[in-house]
Amino acid sequence: MKKYIGILLIVGSIGLGYVGGTKFTESRKSIGILDAKITIKDESSQTNAIVFIGLAVVALAGGVVLLRNK
Repeated sequence: MKKYIGILLIVGSIGLGYVGGTKFTESRKSIGILDAKITIKDESSQTNAIVFIGLAVVALAGGVVLLRNK
């Protein structure tokens, strides 16, 4: 049973990491007009992305621990 939960945690961590990475890259937009470049940041979206990435790391660690223990 622990093995299945560990696998689910690892698969879930991959999904959370993907969502977090996508949110992080979409939180910044740049517009270039002639020689000027304007960058817009969404702070709340970046914070959410970091939370998703943190949860992914915790889920991955939990999954690895469950798979290593017998």
